[in-house]
Amino acid sequence: MHSLTTTLLLLVASFPGHGLSYALENTAEPASHVSFSAHLQPQQIHIGSKQASQKTEENNAVPLEIYIMSKCPDAKDCMELLIAPTLEKVKDIVDFKMSFIGHANPTDGGVACKHGPDECIGNMLHLCAQHIYPLNLNTNGTSFLPFSECLLHSFDLIPKEELIRSCADKAGIDFQKLNTCISDLGDNGGIRMLRDSMEHSQDDGVRSSCTVRLAGKTRCVRDDGGWRDCKGGSKVKDLVRDIRKEYEKNNDA
Repeated sequence: MHSLTTTLLLLVASFPGHGLSYALENTAEPASHVSFSAHLQPQQIHIGSKQASQKTEENNAVPLEIYIMSKCPDAKDCMELLIAPTLEKVKDIVDFKMSFIGHANPTDGGVACKHGPDECIGNMLHLCAQHIYPLNLNTNGTSFLPFSECLLHSFDLIPKEELIRSCADKAGIDFQKLNTCISDLGDNGGIRMLRDSMEHSQDDGVRSSCTVRLAGKTRCVRDDGGWRDCKGGSKVKDLVRDIRKEYEKNNDA
């Protein structure tokens, strides 16, 4: 089971002056406690892009969201068995988002991940890719999804630089843009996005990776190698059917 527990490891997420390569090289051996070099003050920002939210408003796209941990085997299964094949069929009518499960400390601005600092870096990589290359909104056809699929497929290798560069190359994503994002301590940087994403997951009461929510309601959970709480079925055809029904309802004249 990959639910959030109290045995969380404190993340080191700020590497000023060094960037992603430094982060990758210096987190190969997880530490039990590593401190921020600068804590973040609690602040809410919007994760993703204004374009993504406009997409939902303009054509009533159906919100589809997964809540995961980047080094969780259930997240890999969830993406490969259900989410990716579903998006192949209905990506034009959904507003897809990945959110991340962890602990955001409301007192000091710190964040922690169940599987340690390596997982927090993995989470930030997904968030930065999602922010820079939103689904369906890039004129050259590039989106974060192939990159995220690639990282999740080899989640046990996160955060090895060879894996990240390989996944970025295969997906047509600029590694240096990821580097800049994950190293940015500002409001649009990876650390802030990670904290905001964790707060969002906490606010929604989600603790299990992978939880799938459709139109704001839990649709299915992949947990401990199996499916549960999947009213309506856990197959691709079942989720596609429900997405299309929701879209028709939202766009009914």
